[in-house]
Amino acid sequence: MAEEQKQSIDMRPGKRFAVALSNENLRIGDDSAWKAKLTGTLDRSRTRLDFEVGKGGVIQPLNKAKSIPKRIKEILKANGIKDPNTGIPDEDLKIKGNGTRTYASFILQGSQDTMRNLAFGDQHVSYNYNADNSHLERKEEIEKWAKEMYAYIAQKYGEDNIAAFVVHLDETNPHAHCVVVPITESGKLSFKQVFAGENKYEFSCRTKAIWDEAAKIAEKYGMKRGTPGGQHKPYLQWLREQICINEKNIEEQGETITQQSAEITEQRQLLYDINAEIKTAEKKMKSFTSMLNNLKEQKEHLEIEITDLEEMRDTGNEEIEQQLKEKQQLLDEINGKISNREEQLSNVQQQLHDLAIKKHDLQKGYDDMKRQMNKELPDLLDKTQSEATIHSGKWQQRK
Repeated sequence: MAEEQKQSIDMRPGKRFAVALSNENLRIGDDSAWKAKLTGTLDRSRTRLDFEVGKGGVIQPLNKAKSIPKRIKEILKANGIKDPNTGIPDEDLKIKGNGTRTYASFILQGSQDTMRNLAFGDQHVSYNYNADNSHLERKEEIEKWAKEMYAYIAQKYGEDNIAAFVVHLDETNPHAHCVVVPITESGKLSFKQVFAGENKYEFSCRTKAIWDEAAKIAEKYGMKRGTPGGQHKPYLQWLREQICINEKNIEEQGETITQQSAEITEQRQLLYDINAEIKTAEKKMKSFTSMLNNLKEQKEHLEIEITDLEEMRDTGNEEIEQQLKEKQQLLDEINGKISNREEQLSNVQQQLHDLAIKKHDLQKGYDDMKRQMNKELPDLLDKTQSEATIHSGKWQQRK
């Protein structure tokens, strides 16, 4: 660890904790916000190592059963407080002066080398995109650090007011998210009284105190007091790394989209072809059925005529015998045609049956492909757009 290792604390106020942000923190759902994180900063093979610190400093798995917005509401209710932002649309809450700040969100971390060492020790970890780190075990040191940071926040703001203390080990730098509801000692909701103070000077003093107090914990783990707003890695270095990662990812996304589109096009063509086969078979079946009905009708008339002639043959009339012979030959020919048409009809019915099964399977495959494409494509495009937006915003800030 050649570089000086430092702590880092970021505190941001909020009026309404978004469900998407809660899903990101708790790693919930295939379509949740956590999937839209920058490619290369989240490793799914390490997500199983994430954890929460619960009441009494107990280490436990992420509690996905209860969202962070619900936890905040429960804290407010326990203090007899109705959510002051109830009924205010999200868009209106974004306007300065509208709504009430109901929570503070802390991000607690330190220099990358130290945090990674606390989380994984001397185990080999690959931070490459799409790496497999399923062999990793969570180290006790990261749990100790988290418990001490939790105890500090609990002592300073009240343990009952902590809505969530989540530790993520699946991103580039291990860190903790802590959500605190600003409840005063008298049981009132007041972000100003708990966090901000009466003016900018008091807020600055309180912020300095948090960094100073947390530094005492950081020292135990080899980190010094950090500087608010500082970055642990030079921005241009970080940007170059992200560009390399994103170029590869965008290329892979393009290949995925192209492949999926080609598969869907091929499946659509197969469905078109089989529908054409079905129409042809249906026409054949209609034609064979019509011919068969005509032949059976001819047979019925012939059989009646033959019966009549047989009744007249006792007269010994040679003409009747000749007619009877001709009618019988014609009946034999019709019976042969009926047999042939029945076989053809049976074959085309079997063909239609087989085509129907094939079409069902093709349609299911086609629908599954489209559903998967519609599900994955927005994520792929959102990731690309998110990356471009973030880089652009960071660059503008840097300038």
